[in-house]
Amino acid sequence: MQDETKFSHLTEEFIKVNNLLTQIQKKTIKISNNIKLSTSMIHLLELINKYPNATITELSIRLGVTKGAISQQINTLKKLKFINISQGKNNKKNKLISLTTVGKGILNSHDSLHKELYDSIQGKLSTFTNEQLQIIQDILGEISYSIKEYQTKLSEGKY
Repeated sequence: MQDETKFSHLTEEFIKVNNLLTQIQKKTIKISNNIKLSTSMIHLLELINKYPNATITELSIRLGVTKGAISQQINTLKKLKFINISQGKNNKKNKLISLTTVGKGILNSHDSLHKELYDSIQGKLSTFTNEQLQIIQDILGEISYSIKEYQTKLSEGKY
């Protein structure tokens, strides 16, 4: 019974974190007087910066969203001149995405907004050992995998 209660509390905390992140994803952030972007677009810019010349498929896998969702955001970011799109050398079907100078500037502005939050989280995590941090990472990976499996089964009508 004790384990069931612990699992229930962990599940509640996970759902709370998920709901908070979902709320954040829907909010727009004012980067400058004339530029507002959704949090999900900013996170896509961060990923493009971290993985230059990644494909839409690679980005969708890393973010855990559909290629269609990425494509829609890519179109908007391209119109805003925040990204460049080029064709892959080995596979002409692959579109390689990279940040423009303007896109990098947007990302720098956003990074300063995140600094306080990230510093707070890093401060709290600094009390954990590397082994504990690895366990947290493993747990989050397992949860992510289980959710993906569940989504697949739901989409296939297996529930």
